Amino acid sequence: MLSKSSSNRLWRLLSIPTAIIVSGLILLAFSNHARAEVETLKVSIDIEATGTPKPNEEIQYKILVSTSGQGSAKFVTRTTLPPGLSYVEGSIVTTPRLEVTENAGIISSQSYGLNTGGSVEIIFKAKISETAKNGDKFLVVANLDGTEEVDQTPFSSNATEVISIENLGPPTSIPVDLFIEKTVSAAEVNGGEAFQYTIVITSDGPTPRNFVFTDTLPSELSFVSGSIISSQGLNLTENNGQLVSDLFILNNGQTAEATFSVRLNSLAESNTVVENTVYLYDFENNIHIESTASTLISRTGSTLFLPYITIPYQAPTSTAITPPAGVTNTWTVAWNDLHTANTEITGYEVQESTDPNFADSATTTTAVGKVTSLAISKPVDNQDIYYYRVRSVVAGKINGLSEWSATQSVSSIYFYEEDFNDDSNPENWRIVRQDTDDIVNKLGVHDGYLDLRMESRFDYMIASNLTRVPETGNFKITARMRLEDADPRHAGGIILGGDYDGVSACPESVDEDNPENSKYNTCFTEYYRFMFIAGNVSNQFTTQVKRIEEHSDTNNSGGGTDLASKTFISSKGRKNWIDWTVEVFDDGTMKLYLDDDLIHEVNDTTYQDNKYFGFWSSTSDTSFSNTQIDWVNVKTIN
Repeated sequence: MLSKSSSNRLWRLLSIPTAIIVSGLILLAFSNHARAEVETLKVSIDIEATGTPKPNEEIQYKILVSTSGQGSAKFVTRTTLPPGLSYVEGSIVTTPRLEVTENAGIISSQSYGLNTGGSVEIIFKAKISETAKNGDKFLVVANLDGTEEVDQTPFSSNATEVISIENLGPPTSIPVDLFIEKTVSAAEVNGGEAFQYTIVITSDGPTPRNFVFTDTLPSELSFVSGSIISSQGLNLTENNGQLVSDLFILNNGQTAEATFSVRLNSLAESNTVVENTVYLYDFENNIHIESTASTLISRTGSTLFLPYITIPYQAPTSTAITPPAGVTNTWTVAWNDLHTANTEITGYEVQESTDPNFADSATTTTAVGKVTSLAISKPVDNQDIYYYRVRSVVAGKINGLSEWSATQSVSSIYFYEEDFNDDSNPENWRIVRQDTDDIVNKLGVHDGYLDLRMESRFDYMIASNLTRVPETGNFKITARMRLEDADPRHAGGIILGGDYDGVSACPESVDEDNPENSKYNTCFTEYYRFMFIAGNVSNQFTTQVKRIEEHSDTNNSGGGTDLASKTFISSKGRKNWIDWTVEVFDDGTMKLYLDDDLIHEVNDTTYQDNKYFGFWSSTSDTSFSNTQIDWVNVKTIN
């Protein structure tokens, strides 16, 4: 801005106006730490568990994401609970506050941004199954995926935590009237062959007993789907190689029997014995007994030793199916079926974001089962493009995730509107840029209007709530505005094409006591200004379109290139409400309307990729002006 006493600077202000527009129990086994490095920025994830590992007990997990070095990053976390651990409802606590949800044993965070030295802590609880037994181990994997902010370099890492059930001690007594026996159908088998286990449980006690039993297959065996046969109310389910029974009752003299089939891994080592143990629990009487059956792997022929390799799981091929544009705001994300051919795959994860790099705060991850599509429905709002990608999941395994599919984008119906009916400072609206020779500017909502109030001479401000206009396609912004209590040469207007990275503080810093120390380097450093200036007669205006390219180091006033000559018009009085509209087209054409009358048409693509808008207000050689906005909307143009 210019000095209050310089007529030469006053001429410059008028000719180059400026513009506007988120008992023996051991404790935990160990905690692993993993680190991802992105150039000089380091982002790390740790997981730690506390509690006493025993059946039916709760364990607390703490996930810590921290940064060091220089830079900033956005990330999401995803922590997977194995079978035998169940999430404790409502136990999630985060510092600082961010949205974390649980679905089907996967605890996922929304995208969050961290600068150098920042950290995020996520705490939740999981409950150990009441059927857990000595020797059971539970592996929890915490994954970190993100993008470094400066050059959009992606990174990923994980950390693991294992807890073990040990030293439960022997039962108080093993009664002579309770028996369990496990047998195997083949004493010797070859790699790739299937065989059968039979479990027989007998109770000769005087009173009924309630039982649960578990059978966890060793790594050399895989369960044959649909092979379970059982009797006497014994109901079994299998999940990732562990068979668990529902609670069942045996009376005196009753016997329960179960059979199921398994298949030997074709790469199992020859001439070794595979043991499989079943555990029977009577918690009421503190009884647990077991029975083990063994079989010999007897593959014949020479042994060929191959190098150990890891074959990544196949990534799905995704598509996005949308209805005709503008018909409805629903669509379907679909992908090809991988789980039928690869039975290890337990489901898929679908990630949605409003950022093509999946690094913004609105990124969500949805876990789905063995399906090949997900229906999406969105409200009509100011988000006009969504991005999707899919990957396959093998639950309970480290690195049990495929790469992400190719990204698919969907254009939704865009509409943003605000009518300023709440008589308070509206949420997110702020002064994003103003002069720095003094700061006597105020922003608020009064009597249902947004007020940009200037109380001194040769001042200006830009106000914005940092809402983005549509990412693609043609659109228009319309605002009902007036210059209340304005003198000649006071001005209002609409700002479009403002730059902002969506993460940094905007404005950078404001020092009201020493305004010359304020900093405005993070947003609206460049923009288009569509301005209307009050004339000497109450119903006259001068309009102007200007591209603001720089700001003075002295007082933060803006300068740039005129895109249209000043135009003098007669209309309603400046204190009357006027609908000002700016239409923006993909080819760079921009049109300014007063009510329905076209005033200016220009073409410029310099700031076409800048998506933020706002409002402008300024004074000249007299103090006090009040630019008011009754309502504003932004909508697409077909």
